[in-house]
Amino acid sequence: MTASAQYAKKNSYYNKTVDGYVITEFGGGEFAITSADIAANLWTDNAAVPLSESEIVDILQNHTGNFKSAGGSSSAFVGATLMKTGQVTSYRTGDDGAFQAGRAVDFFTLENAGPFGTKRFTDELGGQTYSNNIVIDWSTYDSVNGKVLGYKITLLSNAVWATQVSNAQAVSIGSFTSGWRLANINECVNIANLENSTAYNYAPFNLSGTGFAIWTSNTNSRTTTSAYYIQTNPFAVNPAGPKTAAVSGFAVRTFTVTGTTLS
Repeated sequence: MTASAQYAKKNSYYNKTVDGYVITEFGGGEFAITSADIAANLWTDNAAVPLSESEIVDILQNHTGNFKSAGGSSSAFVGATLMKTGQVTSYRTGDDGAFQAGRAVDFFTLENAGPFGTKRFTDELGGQTYSNNIVIDWSTYDSVNGKVLGYKITLLSNAVWATQVSNAQAVSIGSFTSGWRLANINECVNIANLENSTAYNYAPFNLSGTGFAIWTSNTNSRTTTSAYYIQTNPFAVNPAGPKTAAVSGFAVRTFTVTGTTLS
């Protein structure tokens, strides 16, 4: 049995069991690699060289999406690579436009398919009509725990920081009547497309214009009367926003994913 041909599957995770290892695909299929078969040299590389158990584990860690122990708790952790920034124009050798470092094919296309394919952004039904003013960012999909982050597309109306925190929590859209909150710095930066002079001026957000700011939910711990805010054009994270200033904000929500249904 050739290892690389059997389990080079990113859309899966593996468990350590008393008999060896079990690979579980997110679609529901399972495949066992027993310790007895490893000891009998039945698992080989592409050159038919037998693989040791440590080599099998190394391949599992690098070719499946996640690891869980037999009891369900994590005994080894494989984190996600950061997303690409979206910048594709290079201004000198060695910059981010040249390397385009990060996860995904590009800013809008995921490397591995989720419930609705490789589109990074969809609405909650898997399409791209956004009729309910909700966009799901599948780059945040936790397929093991069935969670994904979604944004209210239109910004919250300008308000001082404390009010904006409350306004975000009061958002209710359709059946999604609770669980909304003001986005934090990472959630704001993750969807900033740095190829654009206005970082959120792309579909589905289409936030054009200059001079407006977006609150984050993060307080400046050095000067607690200030909170971090996003400057949109040119894009910047500013730590010195007085909480008494009235600016907009992104409302976000963690959705539960069951098959192709979000709740």
